[in-house]
Amino acid sequence: LHAEKEFHTFQSENALRQAVNAIQMPNAIFGGHERTVRNAQFSPNGEYIVTSGDENIARVWNVSTRQISFTLVGHTNVINSARFSADGKQIVTSSTDKTVKVWALDGREKLSSKTLAAVRTISLTDSVNDARFSSNGRLIVTGDDGGTVQILSIRNNRERAERLGEGQGSVLSVQFSRDDRWAVSAGADGIARLWHQSQVKEINDLSRVAAASF
Repeated sequence: LHAEKEFHTFQSENALRQAVNAIQMPNAIFGGHERTVRNAQFSPNGEYIVTSGDENIARVWNVSTRQISFTLVGHTNVINSARFSADGKQIVTSSTDKTVKVWALDGREKLSSKTLAAVRTISLTDSVNDARFSSNGRLIVTGDDGGTVQILSIRNNRERAERLGEGQGSVLSVQFSRDDRWAVSAGADGIARLWHQSQVKEINDLSRVAAASF
């Protein structure tokens, strides 16, 4: 009886060990970066992933082949975020180098077969922690270390910045609502804010708000 109990215990422990190992093993590894990866996001159709981090470059991966489709080159410091547009045709990146860059995946700014340059670079005054497209791809909302949230208009090859306001600490995350009428920001000052036509609504008060999303 004792031996049978030990056998069942062994079986249970072995099954648990196998289950834990299965959970810990990823289905795929995208290992092209040599330094910290700060951001990873699927394209809207799920066919690609964009990654970025401390290497100053971003990479676009084909999910099926696990291979690099494009390398995005041009930032001079850490890339804090990389986001696809809603149609999956563009990527916007934000960086500690105080710039926001827009990349077109149609290859119009190819440096080589798999290396892209930005089609547009917008210089700001502080390190940019996050940047995202509006649903129509014509606007970009940004949040920076100076506590500023801005709306950048990139329609018709013209840039227009609307400074929505400032908090008391770094803006860590920003996003448009689905209808693009609102933007939400999360800040190190412990407050998340809703922005609409230069008006702010404070919707949370914590020690530090790292992310906010619609």
